[in-house]
Amino acid sequence: MKQNTTQKHRRFCRIHTLTLAALLLAGLLLMAAGCGSEDGSSDPTEQTTESSTQNPTEESSPENTSESTQTEPAEPSTEESSDSNPSGAGEDTVLLTADDAMSLVCERIDTGIYSVDLVEESLAVEGNDYYQFLVSSNGSAIYPSLIVNKQSGSIFCYTEEGEVRGYSSFPLYDASVDAVCDWNGVFSLYSGDGSVLASIDLGQADSHSFEFTLTASGTELFGVAQIRGNTALYERDGSQLDFLMKENSLVITESGSSLGGTSLSGEYLSAASSFEQTDPISSEEAMDLVSALSMEQTGLPAELSEYTITVEEGTVEINGTLCYSVCVYSDLGERMQLMKVFSVSVDGEHIYTFDIDSAQDVEIEGN
Repeated sequence: MKQNTTQKHRRFCRIHTLTLAALLLAGLLLMAAGCGSEDGSSDPTEQTTESSTQNPTEESSPENTSESTQTEPAEPSTEESSDSNPSGAGEDTVLLTADDAMSLVCERIDTGIYSVDLVEESLAVEGNDYYQFLVSSNGSAIYPSLIVNKQSGSIFCYTEEGEVRGYSSFPLYDASVDAVCDWNGVFSLYSGDGSVLASIDLGQADSHSFEFTLTASGTELFGVAQIRGNTALYERDGSQLDFLMKENSLVITESGSSLGGTSLSGEYLSAASSFEQTDPISSEEAMDLVSALSMEQTGLPAELSEYTITVEEGTVEINGTLCYSVCVYSDLGERMQLMKVFSVSVDGEHIYTFDIDSAQDVEIEGN
């Protein structure tokens, strides 16, 4: 009986062992099937996540993008690579031709006397490109040479040392023809006591002319003057106004019949150097300046202390400048003989006297 029980127990253990083995085998098969699915047909979302996790910066890193861009050098811009535009102008800028530049130079030079030759078609100086010309007379060159900016058309002097200077340095420069002035602004003519006698308002229309409004004695004169260098001319009905532009003033000379019912001639001061700013001297101070002159300066046979000195009322215009008239008399007892008249500018800077030989007023030089 006991033997049968032992045999049953052994049979049960064997069955139990087989069952466990079968279950273990089934589990291994299931695990094998799961791994096969992950290798061959896994969820694409899980693959993307896994890929991103392994190298999150490999494709989106800014540094990588920059390195990729720099591996291919950029093409140079047209402006940088162009050799036809050394002056730095854009491609659309029309540069002067050699004939154009020649015409500009010949406008300044009397080609009936002088010859002009193109000696260099492309002279590069400080980033600008020029045509270079040489002016000569009877085969003799006149230096410095002239250069014309290919872009602006401006004319300069070019020294043998390689320096660029203004056209005024050229030996044939004539301010009355070649000077370029600014014909704009308001200028006023003052009396000796500082009151305004006349004023003129200039407005330059172009390089050849300017409009003006001249006010004097309550009347206004409108006109257009033609520019030539630092001078200009206005003509109407037999009357003429000549203009001379100076550094801070405008000298007007009237000829022919009067245009404004009063004399318009005189030196008109700009607003930048108004009469008040010049600090005019008094008539007594003008007398003192004359009294200090030497015999050599006055040309008189005696010292000024031997004469009687007076000053006339008002002012006169001498060489485009308002002046006091200081008279020198010799006392002859029964009468006073006028020996000489000196004109002292209202700013005290100039003293003039009339020279009989040259028939004009000349300035007395200092000691």
